[in-house]
Amino acid sequence: MRSALGDVPLEHVMRTDVRVLDADLPLQAAVRASVAGAQRDFPIVAHGRLVGVLWQEDLLRGLQELGPDARIGECTDRAVCQAHLGERVEAVLQRLASCGERLLPVTDAVGQLVGVITPDAMNQFLRIQAAMRR
Repeated sequence: MRSALGDVPLEHVMRTDVRVLDADLPLQAAVRASVAGAQRDFPIVAHGRLVGVLWQEDLLRGLQELGPDARIGECTDRAVCQAHLGERVEAVLQRLASCGERLLPVTDAVGQLVGVITPDAMNQFLRIQAAMRR
């Protein structure tokens, strides 16, 4: 996969249609967002800046231990790996594999979320590139 990705900018592969949740919202808001769509992990922001990711497992644990009125920020993984605009896909792919996460949030120079990168997004990009070469 690496050679096919070559020098591709991250912007060409990242997903930008991503549901983002605020850290001050109750967990119930994350439940509604999860049920309403296919997304199960959510980038979390506070004051417009990325603060982490609410993984589905952490949402479920938070609901059990803290209840639906607890703040999303209380259950957010703040030590999540990230990617930044301008990085090349190959480097981000290696980071994604080493972190063992399902997605990496992508931020701009001031820390605002601009998208996410997932293994599925990379695979979809490769399939499209292969189809265009035929």
